[in-house]
Parts: sequence; structure tokens; C-alpha cells
Amino acid sequence: MRRATIRIVLSLLAATVLMARPSGGQPIVFRDDFNGTALGPHWLRQPGITLEVGGGELRVTRLTLPPGQPDGRGAIGVNLAPLQDYRVTTRFDVPPGLRMGLVFSLVAGGGTHLAQIEVQYDRFTGETGYMIVAGGSDPALLPPPPPGYNEYTLRRIGGRVEFELNGVLAAVLNDRFQTPIDQMRFEFVGTSGMIQPARRVDYVEIIPSPGPFAVLGILGFGLLRRPARRARP
Repeated sequence: MRRATIRIVLSLLAATVLMARPSGGQPIVFRDDFNGTALGPHWLRQPGITLEVGGGELRVTRLTLPPGQPDGRGAIGVNLAPLQDYRVTTRFDVPPGLRMGLVFSLVAGGGTHLAQIEVQYDRFTGETGYMIVAGGSDPALLPPPPPGYNEYTLRRIGGRVEFELNGVLAAVLNDRFQTPIDQMRFEFVGTSGMIQPARRVDYVEIIPSPGPFAVLGILGFGLLRRPARRARP
């Protein structure tokens, strides 16, 4: 009798999990695999960025900045419906080099950076690098990531922001503001007019942070699975 009761309870609980979330996992707010030959129309793009899309990745090799601005940033971005709690995953490559960098930002109100991942190398030797992660509070300064493609994840639930590098928790931050995000940006850092090694982006995906039913589905039934990505050098 006890075993039968347990089986019934588990069956009902599994059905509740399935009904509490869309089929196949959390709904995707935004995803781009850069599988086409050009940026999609949803992207906003600053002038002066030399980029190409092909082979499932975005590549930026040159910035042309205004006169008198030898170093700086050029950005592309996407406007989003306001989103409170989120999980954002992106995979990009910033090769070491003079004044090389990439800043991935989640923005609110058209300009307030709520969370960001910044990977940069110094402007003199191009050898010393660092990574800064912010989540609405004091940033965490971390060593540079390994060479090549790396996967970066920011997850906010309430006032807690978690940062993962290649699936490993690397920092936990406190978001004092808890303001909904409404834009995502990639800012490419470089020297104006110089052809530099490509800063590459493989994909970016934004979903709402899993609620309690979805988390239970992950832990108890293994219902949520992210699609496997092909390996890149």
C-alpha cells in the first residue's frame, strides 16, 4: 500500500512539473546562433564595426572610431521585453592582443548596466588580461579565461546573481537594485583602424530563471536539458 501511494504521489508531482513549464524547458526569450550570413534585423548596430557572420559565429576584426579617439568600443545590441529573473548564457572568444576586449552587458532603462562580463587585455603588451564580473553591486575581479572559446552564464534570482565559467560557479554577487533588464549588448574593445584578431561570438541565449517547479523537474526527473553545442577550437 505504501509503495502504491508513493508511486501515485510521484506521478502527480511529475505531471505538475510538466504542466508548470512549457514543453522542452523554460521558454526562450532570445537566442541567436549566428547561423546565417548577416546579423538579423533584431540587432541594433553602431557604425564603425567591421564584422562578418558565417559558419555559426559572429566575428569582429576592426573598429573605426571618431577622429581623436584611438581606443574605444563599438557595440551591437538587442532590445528585450522587461525581464526580472533570468539566465543568460553566451559563448565567445577574446584572443590576447593589444587593447583587445569584449564586454557583454545586460542593461536597463536604455543605459544602466545591471550586469556585465568584461574580458580585456592591456594596451601596452597585450599579454596581461583580466575578467570583471558585475551583477548590480561591487564587481568581482577574476583571472582571464582560458584561451579560445569559453561559455559564460549569468543567473539572477531575486537579489542573487551567479556567474559560471564553463559550467563552474566562479562568483556570487548581490544585486541591490533588482531592476528588470530590457536590453543586451556586446561591446567590442579595440584600437581604431587597426585590423586585429577576430573577437568571436558563438551564440547567446536568454531564458527566465527557473522557478521552483522547473528546478524540481531538473533535480527529480531530469526534464530540462540544454541542446548540445558543437565543439569549436
